Amino acid sequence: MVIFAPLIYLAFRARSRPASHKRLILLATNALLIGPSPLVLGAGTPAFHRGRESSYVFIFLMVAYDLWSIRKVHPATLWAELS
Repeated sequence: MVIFAPLIYLAFRARSRPASHKRLILLATNALLIGPSPLVLGAGTPAFHRGRESSYVFIFLMVAYDLWSIRKVHPATLWAELS
């Protein structure tokens, strides 16, 4: 939640730049997924999976998309990932 609020604020400010707005909204949503979520394994044994691995995969895919589409990492993606 600490990362979500600044990213949403920056996305709100970047509404006039669609590429930056889209990336910031996606990364803010991804920041919400980092929190703990219950997973049920086997015969009802609860385990807690933080979701960070899937979050890192999502960020890697965003960087790969940027490199494929515009041949560099978009500044909004770079700054949001560093936060």
